[in-house]
Amino acid sequence: MQSHAEFLRVEDGDPALVEAIKTRSWNTLTGLSERARALCTLADKLSATPTRMAADDWQPLRDLGFDDTACLEVAHIVGIFNYLTRLADGLGLQLDAGTQKAAETGEALGTPEQAAGRAA
Repeated sequence: MQSHAEFLRVEDGDPALVEAIKTRSWNTLTGLSERARALCTLADKLSATPTRMAADDWQPLRDLGFDDTACLEVAHIVGIFNYLTRLADGLGLQLDAGTQKAAETGEALGTPEQAAGRAA
């Protein structure tokens, strides 16, 4: 979960949401946009109980204007992150030092361009 949250931090994600994702408490976060809440709700269920997904689970996204292509993209992103996490866990991979430091300090990880001193 930490590495996922750090990717969000790099993309200028809301620091409160980053921390809430890391502690799996995003659903108690106040001020979360309707879009972000719908995406988190769907990602949570698709990750935890994929066989229980139903058409109704996608309705909040559809109500926000997500079409079939957008819903498929959400499913792909959730699936890829789940796959990569399981692969990393299965191989015993650990966070690199920079990502670990960012996770511990809350300091933005940054992009490769930022690390090299160039504007992103």
